[in-house]
Amino acid sequence: LKTFRILHIATHGETDERSPGRSALILAQNDLPDALEQARQGRHVYDGRLTVSRIRERWELDCDLVVLSACETGLGKDAQGDGLLGFTQAFLSKGARSVVLSRWKVDDTATSLLMVRFYENLLGKRKDLKKPMGRAVSLDEAKKWLRNLPRKEAERLATLHSGGVLRGSEGDQKAPE
Repeated sequence: LKTFRILHIATHGETDERSPGRSALILAQNDLPDALEQARQGRHVYDGRLTVSRIRERWELDCDLVVLSACETGLGKDAQGDGLLGFTQAFLSKGARSVVLSRWKVDDTATSLLMVRFYENLLGKRKDLKKPMGRAVSLDEAKKWLRNLPRKEAERLATLHSGGVLRGSEGDQKAPE
């Protein structure tokens, strides 16, 4: 993971405010090694959950940006003046220079449209953009764009996206028939 400039994880998130180390990103849970066999061999039992504790114990990062495109990943336990204990603190302490998270439940379709626009801004790939934008400005512009996007246009872009066709927030491609 130390070789990646940007780490983006889009999945389901679960926050445990009482015990923030147990907050988890829920990853693929099919084709996991047999749990009983792993335990018999004294190995870590994989359950498809990436916890805050696991990140803090094992991960080493050197990245500019971590994006967790998942529900409520910005929540955590109040550390009495030291911020919130949770994903933010874990990733920053392990070498991320900035983190984008959500403090609320998110809609999958809206989030995917937001993320496409965010990365277009960040990488300078949007049609009317002359150069890349900074992280905060990229996210702010993407949020404003999505808020002002007419419902019909959002539905059209979502249709393109769900069909695996969308290549940008302008969505020049036609919807699959």
